[in-house]
Amino acid sequence: MESLLSLQPPKLLRFLYYSLYTYALATNNSTPKLSSSITMAFTHGVQFLFFIDLLNLVFHIDLWGYFFDGIGRWAFGIVALLFLYLVELFYSYKDKHLNYIIEFENTPIDSKKSLYLFFYIFVSLVMLIASFWLLAR
Repeated sequence: MESLLSLQPPKLLRFLYYSLYTYALATNNSTPKLSSSITMAFTHGVQFLFFIDLLNLVFHIDLWGYFFDGIGRWAFGIVALLFLYLVELFYSYKDKHLNYIIEFENTPIDSKKSLYLFFYIFVSLVMLIASFWLLAR
């Protein structure tokens, strides 16, 4: 577990976590760390699901059928909770998220950074829609 302290997400993802965390604080969210982690897990999960669907489309590797055939929603829910736990460990193990706040608190949010964040979230939503479309095919 101590090796998780040395792992650090890319700067764009740290800034995204910082932005989500400060937004949650500004809206009087009672659990800003959990809200930020859930949002990060959702965007990472959507990207992961998109790449699973893309593997199926391009290389005809059906990971959905391999892992979730006959198991159902319970297994998917358990996998989603494990994924949330891993994201929580990666971003905020032993209050690692406070380092991101210190890193970016004096950094002004310019239009370039805002554009990157918007683009990241927009692409994640497009990937979600594309995953649903690929899954329905």
